[in-house]
Amino acid sequence: TTTATVKWTAATVPTNAPAITGYNVYNGTNLLTATPLAATATSYTATTAVGTSYAFNVVAVSAEGSSTPSTSVTYSDTAPTAGTAPAFSSAALTVGSLTNDTVTITWTPVANATGAPAITSYVVQYSTSATFATITSSTTVTAPATGTQTTRFTNVARGTTSPTAPSNSAYFRVQAVNPVGTTNSATLTLAPTQLK
Repeated sequence: TTTATVKWTAATVPTNAPAITGYNVYNGTNLLTATPLAATATSYTATTAVGTSYAFNVVAVSAEGSSTPSTSVTYSDTAPTAGTAPAFSSAALTVGSLTNDTVTITWTPVANATGAPAITSYVVQYSTSATFATITSSTTVTAPATGTQTTRFTNVARGTTSPTAPSNSAYFRVQAVNPVGTTNSATLTLAPTQLK
């Protein structure tokens, strides 16, 4: 559910006319306010639906009845895009001490799409499955305004030393998250020979 705020300037009351007692807000001819808003009101927040267009207008109410509707203001509720997948930096991945089986993943923050809400975090996952059918480890990193992000995984499964039967590749992916949802993944694979 999303919202749109309708704003207006208080109605001018002619000389000797009764005072404004409230305002009603409409979408076209559909009344949105179950009871008139206060006479001092100058805004109203309407619940809207993604993919729907609206034509808001306001009517002043007094003891003599309702004024003619204001000029309509049109509004289309469109979902902002979630942005693009994060791109790994040129120093995408380093393998730390083999005694600790440590892999450090580094990436550059997402360039946000125009009009999209800001990226709030990144989800970084490690799996031994190329399809990420099972997640071995996952971490969420708060998004920065600038700079690069780094996260570290320890106890990453090593590959076999046999050249004829390589196994245990390590798969990593990064997804950016904002209030709309999660982007598609940027992925990286470490072959067994890189993990030996």
